[in-house]
Formats: sequence, C-alpha cells, structure tokens
Amino acid sequence: MAIHGCGMTGFGVNSMKSTTQFDVLADGEGFIVVYPTQRPSENLINCWNSSDPRNQLRGAGEAALLAGVARSVQRQARAHRHHDLRSGCG
Repeated sequence: MAIHGCGMTGFGVNSMKSTTQFDVLADGEGFIVVYPTQRPSENLINCWNSSDPRNQLRGAGEAALLAGVARSVQRQARAHRHHDLRSGCG
C-alpha cells in the first residue's frame, strides 16, 4: 500500500502512482501495490488525518479503512499475508 502525502492523490495527476512507479516494479517482481486516496470530504488538501486521535485506534477511522482495503485486496488476489514489502514507516 502506497499512501500519498498531503496535496497528492493515490492515482492521477501529482499522485503516488505516477511519482513512485511502484506498479511497474510490482508487475515485474510479482507483487501487488494499492494506491488509496484520501476522500476530499475528509481533508480539503488531501492529507490523511493521522494526527486525529480517532484515526489512531486499531479498528477505527482511517486506520480501519486502510486495513480493510488491504484485507479486501489480499482476499481478491489470494495473496499470502506474510509475504509483504514495505516502504517507509511500518
């Protein structure tokens, strides 16, 4: 999961997808990359609201949303949960 910074999106113009090209690497190396995008209704400058305490609890807020995306992709692709690659935090 490639999480964008403030002022960016997951895909499109000025995005994690175009900036990192992780999907090209993923295709070549046989892994999956997901580019979630913050909802404009949640933050006007596309920041993830990580400083909001409601998003810092397991199973709540944006953390739960992103974990749900990861689980959904894992199920759909039948990916093994112990075979992951991380960049940055985590």
